[in-house]
Amino acid sequence: MPRNGETAIEYARRMAARHAGDLFIVRRMTLTTAIIARAHEIGMPRDRWMPVLDAAQRRAHLEWSR
Repeated sequence: MPRNGETAIEYARRMAARHAGDLFIVRRMTLTTAIIARAHEIGMPRDRWMPVLDAAQRRAHLEWSR
């Protein structure tokens, strides 16, 4: 979970540093941050971008687990 006042990008960087040896987690955090940042940029509400994020993570998980 993000700390008080921590942006999505700061959170992703902190998690990527913590899990640097686990490429799957680093990739997932990068994907998550990109989707959330873009949704905020265009003003999309959470209830609209959450399903997009879930679908992208499922698709990525299938691709990365091959």
